[in-house]
Amino acid sequence: MKVGPVTARKLWGHPRSAQDVTELFRRHVLGQLEAVPWSDEVDVEGTSGGDTGALRAETDVIRKELIELIEKKGYWTLASQPAVDGVRSDDPVHGWGPSGEGFVFQKAFVEFFCPRERWEHRLKPKLMLCSHTDIDWMKTDAEGLFESSETHSETHSEMYSDSTKGKPTSKHMAGQRDINVCTWGVFRNHEIITPTIIEKDSFIAWAEEAYQIWDAWAKCFPGQSEEAKCLGGLKKEMVLVNVLGHNYLGGHGGDGGQLWKVLLADD
Repeated sequence: MKVGPVTARKLWGHPRSAQDVTELFRRHVLGQLEAVPWSDEVDVEGTSGGDTGALRAETDVIRKELIELIEKKGYWTLASQPAVDGVRSDDPVHGWGPSGEGFVFQKAFVEFFCPRERWEHRLKPKLMLCSHTDIDWMKTDAEGLFESSETHSETHSEMYSDSTKGKPTSKHMAGQRDINVCTWGVFRNHEIITPTIIEKDSFIAWAEEAYQIWDAWAKCFPGQSEEAKCLGGLKKEMVLVNVLGHNYLGGHGGDGGQLWKVLLADD
């Protein structure tokens, strides 16, 4: 967390329930709050108000979906991006790289804190039904207990191998999806550039930092205060989840919107 106790209390008040934290994330996605404790950039004076513009412009594309995830599912979103299918590199929202010299692509993804019970009984079973060609996911918690579509696929592969007694199969084998490229660009006179990837080691490293932020936030209040107890409990209760949708065709308005439909479907 990149602010001290005084600024933290000024920005985020006195959270005493999960609903209080939900409201902070909701206001942040709506542009009404400069940052949440996990944000990279924070107004250290805590003076900004109204539509701060702190979130990237492309958040507008998926703002509706993010708000629904927060309000209806109780998922506290930390990072996300919409699917993009070959927009020009000078596009004012999604463009990057040499201006006018290429095209950029993105797979949709979202990372969020999720209540453990909802993860175990609702979200994880839903994701387990998805094909690995459509969606990949990773999950960890404050104890560092990691699982993913990769680890579950390995288990499935071993079971399938036993049941087929060594016969060749087309099932996924371990180690094939350690790294997922989720943003890439194709430019004149350049090899394909891949500035954003999602992979296990960096996710685990970030998760350790993310859970330490719960501790730093709790220390902004007296040790036996209602706020400190609430934040300490939420640290243990919330699991960290990253979900990537592989289909980017048609961008967010086309098949690339599949990820959000899966996450927002009725449990």
